[in-house]
Amino acid sequence: MSDYEAIREAVFRYCEGYRHKDRARLEQAFALDVAIMTGYTKTKMANLNCGQ
Repeated sequence: MSDYEAIREAVFRYCEGYRHKDRARLEQAFALDVAIMTGYTKTKMANLNCGQ
């Protein structure tokens, strides 16, 4: 699988998981053993481990 195909598949899995509110599909888009999502809330910065 080429890098392009791998990225395309990961984005597709993420979008489908988000659209269907399906955590299992969302998790397939990430390397759960090493992935950390960082984002902002209205009150503070949040670090979310996708595996939790």
